[in-house]
Amino acid sequence: MRRNVRAVLLVLAAVPVGAVSASAQTPDYHRADVIRTAARYVFGTSVQPRFLEDSVRFWYTSSNRADRGVTYVVDPVRATRSQLFDNARLAAVLSLAADTILDPTRLPTLAVIDTGRTIEMRFRKKVFRCTAATYACTSMDTIVWTTERALKNGPDWASRSPDKKWDLFAYDRNLYVRPAELTNNEAIARRDSVLAAQTQKADTAKKDTAAAARPARPANADSVALPAGSIQLTTDGEEAFDWDGNLGFGGATPPRFKPKRVPVSWSADSRRIAMQRIDNRKVGKYPLYSSTGTKPVDKSYTYAAPGDSAITEFDVRVIDIESKTAVRADQPQSPAINFGAGIQWSRSADRLFAMSSSRGYKRMTLSAVDANTGKLTTITKDSVPTWLESRGYRVVNGGEDILYISERDGWAHIYRFAADGTLKNQVESGPYVVTGMARVDSVARQIYFLAQGKEAGLPYHAKLYRINFDGSGLTLLTPEEGTHSAFFVPKANYFVDTWAAANQPPVITLRSGATGRVIMELGRGDVELLESVGWTPPEIFTVKARDGVTDLWGLIYKPSDFDSTKSYPILDHIYPGPQVGSVGTWSFNARHEPRALAELGFIVIELDHMGTPGRSKAFHEFYYGNMGDNGIPDHMAGIRQLAAKHRWIDIDRVGIYGHSGGGFASTDAILRYPDFYKVAVSGAGNHDQRTYGYFWGEKYQGLLKKNPNGSDNFEASANYTMAANLKGKLLLMHGDMDNNVHPANTLRVVDALIKANKDFDMLIVPDAAHGLPDYTIRKQWDYFVRHLLGVEPPKDYKMMDRPPFSFF
Repeated sequence: MRRNVRAVLLVLAAVPVGAVSASAQTPDYHRADVIRTAARYVFGTSVQPRFLEDSVRFWYTSSNRADRGVTYVVDPVRATRSQLFDNARLAAVLSLAADTILDPTRLPTLAVIDTGRTIEMRFRKKVFRCTAATYACTSMDTIVWTTERALKNGPDWASRSPDKKWDLFAYDRNLYVRPAELTNNEAIARRDSVLAAQTQKADTAKKDTAAAARPARPANADSVALPAGSIQLTTDGEEAFDWDGNLGFGGATPPRFKPKRVPVSWSADSRRIAMQRIDNRKVGKYPLYSSTGTKPVDKSYTYAAPGDSAITEFDVRVIDIESKTAVRADQPQSPAINFGAGIQWSRSADRLFAMSSSRGYKRMTLSAVDANTGKLTTITKDSVPTWLESRGYRVVNGGEDILYISERDGWAHIYRFAADGTLKNQVESGPYVVTGMARVDSVARQIYFLAQGKEAGLPYHAKLYRINFDGSGLTLLTPEEGTHSAFFVPKANYFVDTWAAANQPPVITLRSGATGRVIMELGRGDVELLESVGWTPPEIFTVKARDGVTDLWGLIYKPSDFDSTKSYPILDHIYPGPQVGSVGTWSFNARHEPRALAELGFIVIELDHMGTPGRSKAFHEFYYGNMGDNGIPDHMAGIRQLAAKHRWIDIDRVGIYGHSGGGFASTDAILRYPDFYKVAVSGAGNHDQRTYGYFWGEKYQGLLKKNPNGSDNFEASANYTMAANLKGKLLLMHGDMDNNVHPANTLRVVDALIKANKDFDMLIVPDAAHGLPDYTIRKQWDYFVRHLLGVEPPKDYKMMDRPPFSFF
């Protein structure tokens, strides 16, 4: 009998992980796919306010199921909301005018103009304008409508000055301005010419008129002539050191001979512009080539990696429109300017403010630049041995106050500086994180800011607060449990508040900025239809980190037919950051892909580990200089705790998957911890930070340093070094046109696996960039079903198309 038991155990030991009896059913891919594409079943989760000319009243189109497509006008001051028009009546009028049939709940994209009296819709190459009161509609040719917009806002290829007198653009690597009057006259002439051509009956007359309206073109078909009357501002543009704002990173070089809108900041008086100039002259190239045609096509692009002597650098230039003179900010070129905060001008336009950083982002400086001389005055400077994140700043009262978010005390807080850089006061403090300033009232001298972790409960839920410049009067305005976002009315103290938890749909309300009082509800998330197809929300869980002390939070997903008496394999969906965690915003988004995977018969988790943002600086920089950590020890600790608590989790069947940074982490996990993770799927992973961008590796791993033995401080974190450790099943996927994470990241791992004589699976997707097609999701499903559930997936299942619209 002992011999027989031993023989049975030996047979079982030889069965692959996840193998089950032949009676196991094939998972229902279609049911899971419906959940994956569930955006079409969610309603009422967003309100997009668009303001009328008074900048107080706004309109929006409802996404609620009950009144979907209805357009409302809201008056915050009077606390009223009224339906702008009857959808059925307007649809009937437009159906007759356009000789078609329109669905009243799906009217063409519309705009509300003329202080709410007129509705404008573009449909079938015509624009219809209808009076909201009488439903009288007129139509116009799109060329007339486009011309009207250009006359008001300027052409799409130029930036129009605040006084509406100048159009600024880049052409042939230099900057030009043109009197807006000339551009307007040209637009009017083109409109009249096209309209005249449309009235001609003879085809030859049409062709002649259209040709006359077309600008002259050089030999290059992608180019057009320099607009007549243009005034050249700069003469020193050259290849890879031009003014068009192109970073070069992963992008195609724009045509030289074509007017192009550039990112520029105009002074309020329209006398000057300020912009960052980008220098890629010495930056190297990464080769890519498309192989799906009869011959390979070169798609090489500009790229710099850690340790490269030349990287993309920036500086700030100020150009005077009248004198056509340029002034350069008196500072060395920086690897990062502005950080998305933008250049901000003083009221008098004699100074501007900009941020810069050292390489590796260890030092960050906010400076005031003299617009006449380029001389710098340092407002404030942060410096740390790890890295810094930019969280924004505001210039208030013409530069009398500068509000700046800094982590200098270990948490992100607001500091107030004088124009000369003197610190006036730290506005608020405590063990919580300010995520941004939503509004600054310079008259009342109050700041509205979003912060997370200040209240009890989940530390990732952002709430809105108000505080006085001097730090007094701190008031919580949005106490509801969930993540809040605030969209303020420009000229009145009200805001649209959208709030939700990860497991609850959003509620959208109009609130008072003075008290936070809810004035009216504008929308409410509706998941009833989503639930009818089997979707269930994730559950929030807490576990201890690897240290046994620190609390971590995550989400757990179960199949709709979950049975606590069964045993389920568990999948770990990871995104290691450090710039964001696996969960993301901690707000509702239907959680479609992990929830769809759960429907196949898995338990799926997402966990925000140590080393991700949203908490203290120390928490965020936990594994600085050791990117191979990836937070994986926290994930293993969390899974062990969940399995000890829940008998329906099979700790012997653990899989992991992720994309990009998650692809790096999932491969790292199965190679570094081969006895814990049995199956991994890696999409477009940045497996070696020396091959990925300098802006990432040098920030989170540190500047590249050579060791005496010839290695460097990046080597230990590179996945290829652990190829010999592979025991389980690994699927590597990458697009061969990925100009973010170059496919060399994956191929070096493949080379090491082959040299280590390891079995693995690989899929290279032709002509795919960083975002992989849905086919790879099916391959991921197949891999986990086959190797963790132990059953064969359905053959050649075709994934459903994603919905064309989404309300979350």
